[in-house]
Amino acid sequence: MIGKIFSLASKNVFRARTRTLITIFAYAFGIGMYILMDGLLGGAYKDSVKNIVQKDIGNIKVFSKGYDINKIVPDPEDYFDEKVYREIFNKYEYSVRELQFLTTIVSGEQQYAGVVRGVNPKSANKVFNYKTDVKVGAWLDSLPDDEVVMGELLAKVLKLKVGDNFVIIYRNRDGNYDAYDFTVGGLIYTGNPNVDRVDVFMKLEKAQEIMGAQGLISDIAIRTNDKGAVERIRRDCGGDLTVYTWEDLSQDFLNINKTKQISSAVLIMMIVIVAVIGIFNTILLGMFERQIEVGTLKALGMSEKEINLLFVIEGGIIGLLGSVVGIITGVILNIPFVTIGISLKGFENMDIGYPVEAVFRSTWNPGSMIFALIFGVVIAILASYYPAKRAARLNPVETLRG
Repeated sequence: MIGKIFSLASKNVFRARTRTLITIFAYAFGIGMYILMDGLLGGAYKDSVKNIVQKDIGNIKVFSKGYDINKIVPDPEDYFDEKVYREIFNKYEYSVRELQFLTTIVSGEQQYAGVVRGVNPKSANKVFNYKTDVKVGAWLDSLPDDEVVMGELLAKVLKLKVGDNFVIIYRNRDGNYDAYDFTVGGLIYTGNPNVDRVDVFMKLEKAQEIMGAQGLISDIAIRTNDKGAVERIRRDCGGDLTVYTWEDLSQDFLNINKTKQISSAVLIMMIVIVAVIGIFNTILLGMFERQIEVGTLKALGMSEKEINLLFVIEGGIIGLLGSVVGIITGVILNIPFVTIGISLKGFENMDIGYPVEAVFRSTWNPGSMIFALIFGVVIAILASYYPAKRAARLNPVETLRG
């Protein structure tokens, strides 16, 4: 009997062809937009995490004991002796010692707030692969001590190019303000705005010298896939240092990503609700138009449960077709964003909440497609339940009398 009901429902779906097609396409639009937005947000998140880990923070960062995670960079009084803990961090092939401090960069009439990052050139390149990101000039290992590498977007704001001189003003280890002249030896473009718009790289020894902080560092960045590394480092340090993961240091980004996902979900849900209303109306109108037919079926012995199932299956078929067409639509719309991506050139100074600048690509999420298919069918069935229930309760005698 179920087979006959399903066969009858399949034939009934397109009896009001125009109305059914409009409902399917409306439903498909909502599902397609969900697939597209999920891919775009997933791609932005993936590229952002890649930029954070591979170009700025690493997987783990280690600071002095009690370091305030809300600070942009450690204060000079938060520096610690690198020699005491060198053996611990030599265990990690991809680690770099840093000396960071805030500075005001002055070039002619231009002034801009930045961050100086004193690093060992070879270690920094090993962890973050900066050498391949140098667009003009050279990386630190090929430069004299008084030349630095600057983020390309920062140089653009300051109207600086390779060979130009500028001054940094900063507070040294003694608490006094000092100034120092440097020359731009290279311009770097990593695709991470937190680096390209802010950072000035110099050799670690030079940073320690001008800060009056010989032998001291502000932090150590580590790249590792070892999930137990955090606890191991904490244990090895005896609690004398503070260990954070990239997630700990990127809460603003993670919160923004969560908010955007919720906003997108709400938008897509509104579109789907409109499509669901379409299914509800389609089944309800079909029920009113087919009252005599329903009465005949009941007179021939079809039970209320079977009548109910008939209309629910019709709604489910519409939902299935809408979901499949929507997934195909979403995939087609997503293809250029996956293969070509979205170029952000010209919007370098715009903060979109994600640490991505040049091009970010969408991604594929098979799990979301499966969810969209199941969700679409289930919601369509639920939307069909009330009209189906009404159809099942029709009095056959009254319907046949008209």
